[in-house]
Parts: sequence; C-alpha cells; structure tokens
Amino acid sequence: MSLIWRQIQLQHFLGKARRFLSREGNSFAEDLERENGVLKKAAQNLGASVIEHGLGLLEFVLGEQRTFIRANATELDSAIALKIAGDKWQTSQMLCAAGLPVPHQAVFPGDALDKARDYFKQRKRPQVIKPRNGTSGGAGITVGLTSLAGLARAFYLARLHAGQVILEDYVAGRHLRVLMLEGQLLSAVERVPASVCGDGKSTIAALIRRENRQRKETKQFPKLWPIPVDNDLHLALHRQGLSLRSIPPEGRLVPVKAMANGHQGGSVVEVSEEVHPELATLAARAAAIIGVKFAGVDLIVASPGAAPGEDRVYINEVNTTPSLYGHYQAVNQEALRDPALALLKRLLGVPQ
Repeated sequence: MSLIWRQIQLQHFLGKARRFLSREGNSFAEDLERENGVLKKAAQNLGASVIEHGLGLLEFVLGEQRTFIRANATELDSAIALKIAGDKWQTSQMLCAAGLPVPHQAVFPGDALDKARDYFKQRKRPQVIKPRNGTSGGAGITVGLTSLAGLARAFYLARLHAGQVILEDYVAGRHLRVLMLEGQLLSAVERVPASVCGDGKSTIAALIRRENRQRKETKQFPKLWPIPVDNDLHLALHRQGLSLRSIPPEGRLVPVKAMANGHQGGSVVEVSEEVHPELATLAARAAAIIGVKFAGVDLIVASPGAAPGEDRVYINEVNTTPSLYGHYQAVNQEALRDPALALLKRLLGVPQ
C-alpha cells in the first residue's frame, strides 16, 4: 500500500471526524432536511397533507391519492434505472452508443494506478478524475487535472468512494443542471463554482471561513452550502498561482473551486427561460435512454441559448433522485420556478 494512499485515507477520515465534531460540512441529515423542506412547502401550497414517518420518509396525501418520497426517491423510477444511472461509466457508454455527445472516458480498477498513469500521458489533455459511482455532491472528484504529479492523489481520492476510477476528458464551458420529469423541463440552472472576494487584508483561508460562517448563520432562505477546503480547492488555487495563505487585493473575485456544484459551495442562476428547446430535448433523450423519469441532467455548454448544432454540447451526467433544493438557491429569485410543486402534482394526479 503506497504512502499517498495511506495519507489520503487518514486525511479523509480525519476530515469526516472534524466536520462531525464541529457540526460543519454537508451532512446527509442536513441535506435531507433542506430537500424535504421545499417538498413540505409545496404540499402546503397544493393543499396536501404530509405524514413524517421518520428517517426522512415523507408521505403526501391528497384526497384518495398518496405517494412516498425519501431523499428525492419517488415511485416513478425503477430500481434498475437507479442502478444504471448510479454507474457513471455504464451511463456514458449507453449515451455514446445512442449517438449522444459525452466526454471521452476510460475506467480503471482501484489498484491500477500505473495503467491510469500511462493513459494520462497518452491522452495529453486535462482530465477529470472521479469514482465510477458514488459521486453525489461532487464526492471524490478532481476537475481539470493537468499534472501527472497530482494524478496519484486524485486517483486515490476517487478510490475512497468506489472500487473503480474514471478518467474523463475535461471540457471547458458553462455547467447546466436540467431538471426533467418524464421528458418535460421543470427547471434549469447554471451552476457557478464557488469564489470569494478579496478585501486586501485577509488571506483566502480567512475569506472562506468568513463566507462559510455567514452561510451557516444566515436565517434567510435559501441557504448556500459551505465551501469545503479539499483537493479540488487547492488545485483551483494552484492553477492561479495562489494558496490559502495568499491575500487577494480588494475587490478581486477569486474562484476557489473548479467543480460547479452546489454541494461544493457554488451558486446557481435560474436560466430556464434562456435554455434552447433542443437542449431540453437532448436532456430528455439522455434520461429516456437509461430509463429515468425524474432526472437531473448535467450539460456542459457554450451558451444556454445555443442549439446543440451551433455550439459543442456535452452530457456530463444523468442523475437520479436529483436535488430540488439546489434549484431554489438561485441568486435571481424573481425567475424561480417551483419544481417541487410540479413533482408533487404529477405524483398526486393533479393536472399541471
């Protein structure tokens, strides 16, 4: 067992212990509370009653109709559809076979770092390193790796979450999460990586601590998830010639994460009205190919308003049990849609 692997394991478990003791970070219970919160509010607006059965399981009742939801899992999707979508390699291969645009990938066993190194050198382009499954919230993912020196750490970080590791060509662009329900677009948001604004006095570490403290203490809805200090953050700073000890000048906006994900401290902008209809059609096809009815399809685009034929578009992932709360975090609240209400209407047989 390599020294790097042992270090990664130790850092991972120490980090989990530190977050537990400090009550910081993104715990499953906190996520569940936020997701269930928007569902319960939607039920209230719909006139449906809610029965809480514990462990996050909600039962919604409207007249003679009832449905269950836990962690955004619904009766709509089968166990096999959830299984397929959870396997990022399998999903990508199925989409590729159907002629849909996906980034080039290769998959390696968790003990095949040497083979991954050879592939990395042959590919000669930035890579995304991620677990074959278990990537919820950006777990175990390293984005835009350009240095062979950092591959071992990224590989072992992914290995913490799955037995196999994917190397995927990094694609630059804007990241959209398109929420689909049986082929219909409920909401589309652009996901923006986390950043902090310099004040000319504070280190980046201090700015992140301040931002996370404000996010934790705010009473306003919606709350943003904290910015985690992890491998992705260190690499994002390193690419800019910065570190946590750097003091950015006043007014300078410093991107501190490469991952565009709410659970990684990012923000979102509601862009449903801007999304080209053909992008929504592409997302619907992707979900249908793997048999998913309620899906969060991640697209990488040049512009939300451009058709796939006008600019390069890639399907990054198709996610089951997608976050609803993440769509309510939009900075442009005036453009907010209500996907939780639309989902409950479908499940309880209420015309849209």
